[in-house]
Amino acid sequence: MAPIKLLSSDLDGTIIFDRTIGPDSIQAIHQWQQAGNIAVCSTGKSIEATRFALRDSGLEFDYNVLYTGAVLVSSDYSVLRASTLPDGLAEEILDLLQ
Repeated sequence: MAPIKLLSSDLDGTIIFDRTIGPDSIQAIHQWQQAGNIAVCSTGKSIEATRFALRDSGLEFDYNVLYTGAVLVSSDYSVLRASTLPDGLAEEILDLLQ
């Protein structure tokens, strides 16, 4: 049995240009997945921004690494893992910078 391979792709400027994903990119990712491999979207976007960017494309990643790595979601955007800052840390940082 062949090992499962993983492809990870950013969106903006990688597969999305002028707010569109080209048919060649969509076909290539579908073929990758149909071969039994995993396709992952890795972006700084939020869950809703990622959904919006992929809407109507017919493209569904197996997993999405969002918020620049802070959140991992499944293909249906269910949160699998999230890493957040401890309570109060953002305020402490702002106080230091002021």
